[in-house]
Amino acid sequence: MGIPLSSIDKELCMNFIKKLSDVLDAIVSFISGFLMAVLTIITLSGVVFRYVLGNPISWVYEFTIVSFAWMIFLGTAMAFKKNEHISLAFVVSNHASQSAILLERGYLCDLYHISSNSIYTWV
Repeated sequence: MGIPLSSIDKELCMNFIKKLSDVLDAIVSFISGFLMAVLTIITLSGVVFRYVLGNPISWVYEFTIVSFAWMIFLGTAMAFKKNEHISLAFVVSNHASQSAILLERGYLCDLYHISSNSIYTWV
């Protein structure tokens, strides 16, 4: 059971969560941009070292793979917060109104991700 919250307490909690979400979004955006810049510089220096100087840096490939994976994770989080996932307009427009709403809001994608992640975690 818990302590019932008044409407003022709920509003304060929601404002705090909104501000926290905005701060986390700004942090994730900064980290993503910084990681993109570092990834570009490291990849370019790896190419220069390999083909111009003839002495390749051994860890560049692994760094690019891990950095790119993290950029995908961070970009997915940013797209999820702003509701800017990739969608196919002709798929949404060719469905009935109820299923189009489910497709537009991303509920079916969320259901797919939850189920596939659950299966992969269980296996």
